[in-house]
Amino acid sequence: MISSEFDSPKSVHLSPVLQMPAMVTRNQSRLLRAQIVLFVMTYIAYSLTHVQREFWAMSKEHVKPELGFEDDQLSNFDFSQLVSYSLSLYLFGTAGDRLNKKKLLVVVYLASGFFFFLQGLGGLLKITSPVYYFFVFPCIGISTSFIFAVFIALLADWFPKRRRGIVIGTWTSCINIGNIVGVQLASGLLSLYGAEKWYYLMFTVACLMILFAVLFLLFLVIEPEDIGLEVNENEQLEEIQAIENEEIIQLNVKEKTQEKETFIQQNSFSTSHYQSGKRINFLTSWRVPRVFLYSCCFFTVKLAVTSFLLLLPSFLKQELDFSDQKKANMSTCFDSGAIFGNIILGYLTDKLYSKRSPATFIGLACASTLSFSITFHYKDLGDGLYAIVFFLGFFLSAICNIISASVAADLGKQKALQNNPKALCIVTSVIDGSGGMGSALGQLIIGQTKAAWGWQNGFWLVVSIDIALTCVPLFKILVEELIEIKNIVKNRRQKQ
Repeated sequence: MISSEFDSPKSVHLSPVLQMPAMVTRNQSRLLRAQIVLFVMTYIAYSLTHVQREFWAMSKEHVKPELGFEDDQLSNFDFSQLVSYSLSLYLFGTAGDRLNKKKLLVVVYLASGFFFFLQGLGGLLKITSPVYYFFVFPCIGISTSFIFAVFIALLADWFPKRRRGIVIGTWTSCINIGNIVGVQLASGLLSLYGAEKWYYLMFTVACLMILFAVLFLLFLVIEPEDIGLEVNENEQLEEIQAIENEEIIQLNVKEKTQEKETFIQQNSFSTSHYQSGKRINFLTSWRVPRVFLYSCCFFTVKLAVTSFLLLLPSFLKQELDFSDQKKANMSTCFDSGAIFGNIILGYLTDKLYSKRSPATFIGLACASTLSFSITFHYKDLGDGLYAIVFFLGFFLSAICNIISASVAADLGKQKALQNNPKALCIVTSVIDGSGGMGSALGQLIIGQTKAAWGWQNGFWLVVSIDIALTCVPLFKILVEELIEIKNIVKNRRQKQ
């Protein structure tokens, strides 16, 4: 009998063409698992920073009699934290681009846990010196300022632009979840520990921050390539690619050369700087396309959101005589609306060919209308105020998160930067830092206008005008992206 290699089943091998689908499926499964782990880990980790803020907000009423501080002093502590947060983003925003993100997060979470512990230690030891707290609060602002930009950079590396709106929109709901959990958990822990032992709240969140520093050290994977995976950032819609190809064909070499020379003459931040891999610093990051305009948008919208969140409880108590439970329910309505808004508006921006400005502009128009309605009719709304506050959170807070997260990730990964790994964190930091400045100045401006003109004209009217002004810098981006969408739709119809 003539033996042949075909007689033995062990010698039968699949061709590379047949093996490839199985390999792709395995890689996709590994990628999905890794994405879920990263998403969940960063989601819970960042929500802790907002849990801590709610812990402190819930503790203020107990801090005043225990340590003898007035409202103005506590506001000054908060102001110092916000200013240090923003300045740190501006000055050290490139740290996430230059340093190892895993080591940076471990150090930052250990440092944040340490300063949260010092915050609680002041209550335990009855430290009444303002100098101590003017040291602790800015340190908290500096240590926590690195977290958001690094997380957005990680998400941008792990998720392509085509699905980034829904993914990051869902992820940013951790801010509102952190607020809700923080309020409820603080209430329970204060009942357990006793109101006079508010500092145990700070010790609790400090331990959780240190725990996540250990988890990051053990399990965090910075880039897909570190475990042999790949995420295609250029996974775009076919219509967009077709339009770009047509534009390239229509332009001859001479025209393109002239356009580049003109652009370089008008903007010192040339394309060669993007492609060279050089570190983009604070000043040059402002000249990255659309960063300045979106930073202006985030400054104004963050001013409104922060002022709204900080002064809403006082407004409800003084003007509408709400009980503590009703105030908590109103805050929950706002955060619940924000959660739905993050997901739905994020999904909508993906469906608009990853163009973020149309949904953002519409949301701002709706939020402005709702805010003006409250300004002139809040005494007549009754229980309808809950619904309006829900949709105000749906539009306003969701827009805030879209600009700070999805838009920042898109700008840091845009084609002009050639996916420069040394640009993403600084771009996110500039936008987030601008929002922090808006939050800090909002406390000063709204506080003065409210004292001078009252709740209706000094608070609600100023906030409403501020929201409306956000549309001004956004309008230029809106026009450009509407033209891009029009061309995409036109190209799609021609193919059909």
